[in-house]
Amino acid sequence: MITNCPSCQSLDTAFIKKSLKWTCNECKHEWMQPEEDGKPRLRIFLSYGRDEYQKFALRLKADLEKLGHEVWFDQERLLPGKVWEEYIEKGLNWASTDRTIGRMILLVTPHSVRRPDGYCLNELSYALERKLEPIPVVVIPAQVPLSLHNRQTLDMTGCYPPEQNEGPYQRQFELLLRALNNGEAVLDKRQADLSQWLKPIQFANDIFEKSSDFQGRHWLFAKVKSWLEDENAPRLFWLLGTPGIGKSAIAAKLCQMFPEISAMHFCDYRSVEKKDPSKLVCSLAFQLSTQIPEYADSLRQMDVKEIIQEYRDKPFDLFDKLIVESFDRNFPKPDRPIVVLIDALDEASCNGRNSIADFLGARMDRLPTWFRFFITSRPEKEVMHPFSGRPQEALRADSEQNMDDLRAYLFQKLPNKLLATNAVVGEIVNTLLKASQGHFFYLKQVLEGVKTGKFDLSRVKEFPIGLDGLYGDQFSRHYPTPLLYQQRARDAMRLLMAARGPLPVSLMLELLHQPDGQHWDRERMADFVSEVGSYLRMDGTISGDLAQTTLSIYHKSFADWLGRDNGSKYYTDAEKGHQAFALHAQREINIDLGNISPYLLHNAVAHAIAGGKLSGELFMNFPFLMARFRMGGLEGLLEDAQVLGRSANDPLAIWCEFFRERAHLLRKALPEWGADRILFQFAIEHADDSPLTVQAEKYLDDGYVTWHWLRDTWREPHAVRTGCVGVMVHEGDVTDAQLLPNGHILSSSSDRKLRLWDGATGLCLHVLQGHTGKVQGAQLLTDGGILSWSSDKTLRIWDVATGICINVLEGHTGKVQGVQFLPDGRILSWSSDKTLRIWDVATGICINVLEGHTGKVKGAQ
Repeated sequence: MITNCPSCQSLDTAFIKKSLKWTCNECKHEWMQPEEDGKPRLRIFLSYGRDEYQKFALRLKADLEKLGHEVWFDQERLLPGKVWEEYIEKGLNWASTDRTIGRMILLVTPHSVRRPDGYCLNELSYALERKLEPIPVVVIPAQVPLSLHNRQTLDMTGCYPPEQNEGPYQRQFELLLRALNNGEAVLDKRQADLSQWLKPIQFANDIFEKSSDFQGRHWLFAKVKSWLEDENAPRLFWLLGTPGIGKSAIAAKLCQMFPEISAMHFCDYRSVEKKDPSKLVCSLAFQLSTQIPEYADSLRQMDVKEIIQEYRDKPFDLFDKLIVESFDRNFPKPDRPIVVLIDALDEASCNGRNSIADFLGARMDRLPTWFRFFITSRPEKEVMHPFSGRPQEALRADSEQNMDDLRAYLFQKLPNKLLATNAVVGEIVNTLLKASQGHFFYLKQVLEGVKTGKFDLSRVKEFPIGLDGLYGDQFSRHYPTPLLYQQRARDAMRLLMAARGPLPVSLMLELLHQPDGQHWDRERMADFVSEVGSYLRMDGTISGDLAQTTLSIYHKSFADWLGRDNGSKYYTDAEKGHQAFALHAQREINIDLGNISPYLLHNAVAHAIAGGKLSGELFMNFPFLMARFRMGGLEGLLEDAQVLGRSANDPLAIWCEFFRERAHLLRKALPEWGADRILFQFAIEHADDSPLTVQAEKYLDDGYVTWHWLRDTWREPHAVRTGCVGVMVHEGDVTDAQLLPNGHILSSSSDRKLRLWDGATGLCLHVLQGHTGKVQGAQLLTDGGILSWSSDKTLRIWDVATGICINVLEGHTGKVQGVQFLPDGRILSWSSDKTLRIWDVATGICINVLEGHTGKVKGAQ
């Protein structure tokens, strides 16, 4: 058997029986013979910083090689940049050739992972690009790279130096071996628990995909740096720009450059998960816990699991509970600003609203001034309104700075041969700049076309103009006539435009198969991907498992172009894609519900609503809903009920009201008693003639109920419409509620909070918290603010726009029982302390105390 040298990859190697070692005749590297116990010999790329902890890396290398593993260990870090990059790339290619045995260990020290120029960050970038999963090993406390936030770390901080800490080192080394061998080791139980409850979203691929081939923007990074260094700067840096100008690439690069960025979220219009505000809050909380030890300690003192169960449908409250209340005034000020980055916020808009923008706009001012946000978006109204009045940084396509960046990018990426020999390079660059209309995405696509031979730079003046022209040119090459596009691609593009996330290719083939017409198979799909592939994202391969291979549209501007009904021969109606999903779901339910695609379980009703087909039939199918609940589809179904209920008539309205009235109870589900069982219990006791009860009883008769349930000996004979649009839930007794002139509802409670609700949907808009006792009542002030009074002996004035307390009226020594507004605008209050007080609203100062009562004052006129 001949084996490659793990150091230089030479095949000129020999095995020395006496020492049981291999040796390389070229570089003289030696390594151990693999153990003959049936275990695969691992190829391990060891990434470390060239600092005082290098000897720790040497110890790990030696111990791993003793067990027969091959370790790529960089001892040539001082090679010139290009040579070093090629050497590292060679090592990572070696480790990732066979991912069943390829591994990466990242030794985390302040030097190795410093942003932006830590050596190991580049190695990590290459590894993630090759889907080589790293195991972070913390040698000395340091910020773990943000791209690794959802990977467990192995804490070996008590193992250095190993020769003086042999016991701890050996124990942690055993954990490392278990993780290397099978990936099942729990490296940090506390971190694993938080990860299980908070379910952080993976964004490593977004960072490295979006920041590849990055160029320029130094002027913008200088502005960001100044913003971070200025203690008095606004807490929001809001970058606005048109599609394709490079906002997401900037966001990804910032995550790699600035250690101040401690959490990130990349919104994606194709992903239900990445548009969900509650999942965003949980993901941000987990990321912050990996970057800020004091915050991690704070989270571990909470009952995080219970908080998520209680507030998962209330992003305002969830944000308060998990983030605002932790970073209160007593939180130690960190040595740097803490920045949360959110990219493409406009892509989280749905049905005319952007829930993420709504709660961020209302909540960010509750955090300390050193807690900041960097947000990118298109200038769309769903985002502009919640952030109205806040400063903006516009990234204009025609600005001189943007054009300079594009020009530098072209000079870097144009073929070297062209730059060395062509006297008209300047003309080519200027022509491309004009054609790009200031968009980076255009240039990236064109240069890729030059590389593949699709575009010829000698004919640059014939290149398409702008992104629309680029998309039209691509389609004209493959589909020169509208008929050809309709026959070969339109049905597939309809599905991808309508898709609510990455679409399994196996499901696409099912939907595209027409027994009396076109037949889509693996080969046909491969042709389609070849024709349109540069504008699609594919995870997996067409030759692999098609249930695990997914397709989605790469860039939203491409979907915008296809869906623009402007006379284009390639106009594609996404509504027909939605209809196709709904009709296929109905067929699958009728044939075999047990084999329906998980994608359809979660999304079929939403597709039916968007396509105007079968929404009621799918939503009112009880076995379908039970299957959906078992797959964790509760929140999506409640959202569907909210949308359907806006214009529903009997009997659909009864179903929608049923779910709206019981949403807070269905959310009480536990792993051992799921939402499907709660649904069945409520449905079977709804009413004698209720369509839910009828279907639940049939479900029971058909033998699907295999658990014990409670039979109510009496239930209503008739199901009636209640008109309920939502249930608004406090944690304590509700003491007061009133309808405000703008349609919102203000309520107060013994849970010491006031809440402002959307009267049309029942969604909580603000939680007004600060009182330390039961809130007795509240009133709207003439200037639009809110006055509340409490058993904590105070009155408070709140800014209704932000939910922030702007004044505390103190002086009473007993429970404040009530208030009265005087004709001159002042406030009269009375209390169990036997006094009345008159207050100046503007200053919050008590200007008169009315004394004389010998018992508690209960009212006044």
